[in-house]
Amino acid sequence: MRALLRLSWRAARRSKGRSALIVAMIALPVLAITGVVTALSTMAVSEREGLTTSMGAADAYVEAFGLINPEVHDMGDGRFSMSGKGHTWTAGELQPLFPGARLVPHREESVMLEDRARYPGMEVDLRDPVSSGMRRLVEGRLPAAAGEVVVSPPMRRMGTTLQLPQRNRSVKVVGVVENPNQPMGDELVSLPGTLFGEDARNGLSGGGWLVDMPEPLLRDDVDRLIRKGIHVKSRALLQERGSLDPREDALAMFSYGFAVPAAMVAGFGALLLMIVLETAVLAGPAFAVSLRRRRTELAMISAQGGSSRHLRTIVATDGLVLGGLAAVAGAALGLGGGVAAAYVLSRFGSRIGPPDTQWVVVLPVMLLSVISGLVAALVPAAQAARQSTTAVLAGRAPDVRIRTGRPLLGLALIVAGLAATFAAHASEEMWILAAMTLVVVGLVALMPWLVARCGRLASRLPLPFRLAVRDASRHRGRTASAAAAVMAVTAAVMAFGIGYYSNYVDNRDRYVPIQPLGTLMISGEVPTTREWAEIKAKAVVTLPGATFIEAHEIREPGSEENSILMLPRQGGRCGPMCERPGGDYGIPVGDERLLRFLLGRDDPAATAAFAAGKVVVFEPGLVRDGKVRISAEMTGFPADAPAVFVAPSQPKQAGAVVPFTAAKKLGLKTWERRLYTRYTPRDEMLMLPSGASSYYEAGYRNYMTPQLWALFGVAFFFVVSGTFIATRLAAADSRPDLATVHAIGGSPRVRRLLLAGQAGYISGIGVLTGAVTGTVAGIALTWSLTERAGSVTIAIPWLFVLGVVVGLPLLAMVLAGALMRNAPPPLNRRPT
Repeated sequence: MRALLRLSWRAARRSKGRSALIVAMIALPVLAITGVVTALSTMAVSEREGLTTSMGAADAYVEAFGLINPEVHDMGDGRFSMSGKGHTWTAGELQPLFPGARLVPHREESVMLEDRARYPGMEVDLRDPVSSGMRRLVEGRLPAAAGEVVVSPPMRRMGTTLQLPQRNRSVKVVGVVENPNQPMGDELVSLPGTLFGEDARNGLSGGGWLVDMPEPLLRDDVDRLIRKGIHVKSRALLQERGSLDPREDALAMFSYGFAVPAAMVAGFGALLLMIVLETAVLAGPAFAVSLRRRRTELAMISAQGGSSRHLRTIVATDGLVLGGLAAVAGAALGLGGGVAAAYVLSRFGSRIGPPDTQWVVVLPVMLLSVISGLVAALVPAAQAARQSTTAVLAGRAPDVRIRTGRPLLGLALIVAGLAATFAAHASEEMWILAAMTLVVVGLVALMPWLVARCGRLASRLPLPFRLAVRDASRHRGRTASAAAAVMAVTAAVMAFGIGYYSNYVDNRDRYVPIQPLGTLMISGEVPTTREWAEIKAKAVVTLPGATFIEAHEIREPGSEENSILMLPRQGGRCGPMCERPGGDYGIPVGDERLLRFLLGRDDPAATAAFAAGKVVVFEPGLVRDGKVRISAEMTGFPADAPAVFVAPSQPKQAGAVVPFTAAKKLGLKTWERRLYTRYTPRDEMLMLPSGASSYYEAGYRNYMTPQLWALFGVAFFFVVSGTFIATRLAAADSRPDLATVHAIGGSPRVRRLLLAGQAGYISGIGVLTGAVTGTVAGIALTWSLTERAGSVTIAIPWLFVLGVVVGLPLLAMVLAGALMRNAPPPLNRRPT
């Protein structure tokens, strides 16, 4: 084995460019996956990694809110639960429980500034040694008195004086600090009492204390405090066991005993197969060219007694060596790139921790890289074992003949894959992915036959393209691998593009707004009129210039809670499986102003019917015999109420408006708990008091266009790169032919057209076969995603399909012709 490895290593060093190309192609998935995993792991700051930024140098952190005299329920296995009355602990109550300790106030909440936006804020004395490391001073000084704050770097733009409208005061910016785990996040830090004020009971509403203790807080101490109803975190315990949530560790997922669905196993296996297959067919042309360069060397080994098995093993070892190099290089670059990406993203506000990765993911991916190298070398290894030693040593070109075994195998796999796709069309997406993989593997086996047969259709093409197609057909081992790589990517992109675009169109068509577009609804789940008045006052202050329309909701009998009125889903526009985002709010009760607002216009007939006590319904088919059935979660419902249908100005709008007289006749008690207005919200709704919620009707969001662009970008990268690599190898392999073309007067334009024709033929075959396969799989995926109540929505993103099927091959041709080196190759004079 050592001799084989030395031979492969020597061959790799002798052809550095081609070896680097193979390593790059095989390492690409390793680099991408390792980079993403490393970046996500570095950006995911665990509780142990964030100890310093959250606790500083404190030995423990105690929350102010807990329980008083809790009841402890032993659940066995050392676990217990507690119940009891909530209690806000004071420093005086906690001090005896931490003898010899020092409690430093700490509090984190959001604070509103003069721009009516809320920003994260923290109150703690950063000068105290116990808070060391929580924030890093980068400019100015730390707060030393009330009314002074430090801000994060992005907030320097807001000036040196900030207004706090909720506290009716201003604060002075005296410095800039960074959160080590989120250096570019928005934040204000001050001494206690500056940003949030003080609670009259204990000087601290929310938050807690950093505890500086003489000795670490051990497990028994934590259990004792928790049983008293005190929420405490121990630095020693967190450093010992890491995060409190073991599910953050990827390995710990297997200890939960989750049942993995068979569809997920099949889909994951198909995904791994596709990764190996794509890598192998991308690297296949380079191995094929390498074999032709080494034919004489292999023939010499055979002439000295080497068997076919020896030759096959030598070429396969090339795949092992280059796959191993790719695994190491891809992992190293992925680790470095992931850490660099995490750092760059942290400059835009993301979190960042110490460099980290998930080796449980990286190591299998590295193994997958080695397997991909071996698989890519299998076909050249088989060709090496079959080569004629006599013909090679005599300098004769090897005979090229079409084998019938692979086309038959490919057709069998395609038929099996299509049958499996048809059987899985109404099941989970993972089964469809697995079935599509069978078709792709079949097309890979069939591709050499397709390349050879399609080459016969080139007789009517212009001379440069005809020569390019015939050369590609003659070296179909190289051409078929690249075309198969293009086909696999195109099939996947087309399948996901058609499937998820159809799902988007289906959801968009089923989307039913419950109020006019641009309408903001504010509702309150509060039991008292005073609390609702606070919400209304807050809304008026928060949304200056907005005109509000009041509406009522029904009140549960004998309760201080809201209930909702609902229309039947069957028979209306909405249907049983519609998208009704605001359906949980129910239909409102109100006056003619509310009717006019939701209707979107003045309608005298609707106003007259409404004044007569009839429910105005916006959905056709719900009003039968002049009545509509209304549901509510209380006794006496569902019930019928007089109603009339009126088409609203907003197309497809659902819902209804109930007049006060109709609600009274139905025996309903109502109270004002809803506001409507035309307003485009930003972050203001985050400032509404507790118990308030909001819903803004913006219509169905077009999320599909960015996804289609992303899919097109993936297709562009793999189609163009695979075609470019294969064309570059073809150019290197066809230097004698190009020299002949140059010798007989072929211009640089002709040579560029030859290369462009090679690229167009490779990408054209791959894209067309992949498009057909992807369309079939996409329709099956559409069936799985959109089948509801016996109907299926099939929508084709024609512009996307046109860009993939027509645009990508043309783009590959243009780039190959423009970017390939076109210097005339030298003529070699051979003695005769």
